[in-house]
Amino acid sequence: MDEFHPHQLAVPLIVSVLVGLLLGRNSILRQRLKTSNDAKSGFLSRMSHELRTPMNAILGFAQILESDKASPLTDDQRHSVREIITAGYHLQEMIDDLLDLSMLDQSRIQVSLSDTNIHEIITAGLGIISPLANECGIAVNYHRDKACHHHVRADALRLKQVMVNLLSNAIKYNRENGSVSVDCCKIRPDTLRISVTDTGPGIRASDQSLLFKPFHRLTEHHMHVKGAGIGLTISRRLIHLMHGNMGCDSTPGTGSTFWLELPLASR
Repeated sequence: MDEFHPHQLAVPLIVSVLVGLLLGRNSILRQRLKTSNDAKSGFLSRMSHELRTPMNAILGFAQILESDKASPLTDDQRHSVREIITAGYHLQEMIDDLLDLSMLDQSRIQVSLSDTNIHEIITAGLGIISPLANECGIAVNYHRDKACHHHVRADALRLKQVMVNLLSNAIKYNRENGSVSVDCCKIRPDTLRISVTDTGPGIRASDQSLLFKPFHRLTEHHMHVKGAGIGLTISRRLIHLMHGNMGCDSTPGTGSTFWLELPLASR
């Protein structure tokens, strides 16, 4: 019979204890992270709701002042009121984005998928951002071809939100007198890609991994651009909920292309 050595029992026992301790510690850490994330999401949600009411009141009173015929404003006063309204709408957009982000973190946003005409979504988005493009002197080119008339499986309202985000970013982060191009193409028999390309400064490869992280803003060339840095985060998560994908290709000094891919409707 082989001679028994105590370490033959001790080593497996020690390994088992260590594994148990590590698994227990990992479980505790996961629970703490979940609790922390839930608290953050809950705070963002409550803060967004609390800010919305006074923000609506500020906008409402400013619009009343602007349209008051009985006591018309002076030119200086009208300019100041317009500044209040513009800043108010910008803050309202940020509040909406914070609320969307908190709901996404809590898996409380659901999408309603249907056969969606991508041409109609692009056209609607272009109509919304047209004033911004004119104000910034940016030419927007929609390369409308056969691929743009396909239907995709998507939530039309949320897809339009994503398109507006990509188009407005392409305008705001562009160069002076630059341009934006919108294209569609089938990259696979069952998948359509929609691309938004700008002529801005481009993004370094080392920075591209940060683009879709919340509250990260790459403002090296555009310190004046307002925003919380969560629009792309929300957009990508919404596209993932639609069983699609989203990414960016960029060359510093040339520009950037943000693209999204969605499954084609079976028609």
